[in-house]
Amino acid sequence: MATQIKVTMNRAGMRTLLLGPQVRADLAARAQRIATAADIASRGKHRVTVGSGRNRTHVFVTTADTPARVGEARSRTLTRAVNAGRGR
Repeated sequence: MATQIKVTMNRAGMRTLLLGPQVRADLAARAQRIATAADIASRGKHRVTVGSGRNRTHVFVTTADTPARVGEARSRTLTRAVNAGRGR
């Protein structure tokens, strides 16, 4: 018979990891790649915002000007650029 394994997460450790500078830098780099790909596709500008919540770091990529908004509305340029954030 298989043995039962119980895993207990260290919540404080996870919080420290998810708020750490390495995760913040990785997420910021991914968001910047997404913004750059969307800039090229829409010929507009996109803004990257990096912040920290209570338990983790978060990033936002938003449109920053009218051509970027039009590109997202008509062609989903920002939505399609999400794949640029995968890998390195």
